Amino acid sequence: MSTAVDDQEDAASASALPSEVQSGEQKAVLKLLVSNAVAGSIIGKGGATISEFQQSSQARIQLSRAGEYFPGTKERIAVISGTLHAVLTAVHLVLGKIKEEAAEEEDEEEEEGEEDEDVGSEGGLTVKLCIPIRLCGAIIGKGGHTVRAFMDDCKADIRIQGQEQLLPGVTERLVTVKGMTPQIMRAFGLILSKLSEDPKYDEYAEQPIAPASRYRGPSMATLSAYVAPLASAPTTVVMEVSNADAGAILGRRGRNIAEITQVSSARVKVSDRDDVNPDTGCRKVTITGTLEAVHLAQLLVCQKVGMSENAGGRYNNNGRRSV
Repeated sequence: MSTAVDDQEDAASASALPSEVQSGEQKAVLKLLVSNAVAGSIIGKGGATISEFQQSSQARIQLSRAGEYFPGTKERIAVISGTLHAVLTAVHLVLGKIKEEAAEEEDEEEEEGEEDEDVGSEGGLTVKLCIPIRLCGAIIGKGGHTVRAFMDDCKADIRIQGQEQLLPGVTERLVTVKGMTPQIMRAFGLILSKLSEDPKYDEYAEQPIAPASRYRGPSMATLSAYVAPLASAPTTVVMEVSNADAGAILGRRGRNIAEITQVSSARVKVSDRDDVNPDTGCRKVTITGTLEAVHLAQLLVCQKVGMSENAGGRYNNNGRRSV
């Protein structure tokens, strides 16, 4: 049901786009990560909603199949292509579905007495984009100047995934945008407008997208380009962590690292306290296994570190908590 606030946001979103984008006819492609619930809402009963969105925007919208996620996440990929204006029109429609699902999650969590900061506060949203690694420099700018200018302009928070966080074989970095709908639309407009200035973007935007099966988007063969060709081949990833974080990963008497190994089926080894990088003083975490196992182990490692920090305590070198 439309509300006065929604109507105000729609009007604000339309005026939020950069002037050069509002009449933009150049080709554009935008890839968003969406939950299974949002993907279902975008498709609609019998594909009615996605057909309506495509007709209204004149953009093409494709979704990866259920279970086909962006590496290291549990989120599906929505590929929106067309003219710059058509893509942004479709994005605005998709953001409406993301907002609806976020509101439902928030209501459920309030009933259960839980909170999730990713849902956003006061109606804010968190949306993730996939940007080719080779194009990210244009968004970041020298010394981060461009992305800071974007944030000053759109008033949204824009975070670009660090190179050290990339998983093996992944060719795109995640760009996380947080804010109200008009702020996010402005951010997307600025990002796409900037990308369109890069000659390499034309090649990316003009790339044919593999024919989609009914309402479900690219085939598995297309999506597998995101990861190394042989997912079952042994993969090794080395992460650097502080001494305190190494303790959180190990856990008391090695409980945490044993749990990570058991759940992920990957081999996880933390270097000894005297085996550190002389430049950073960090210890090494070496993860070996299949690509899927390594992805999962990395997520679990980050989760253990985050839990330690959120608990307000830190672990010492032996894996014992110190306050």
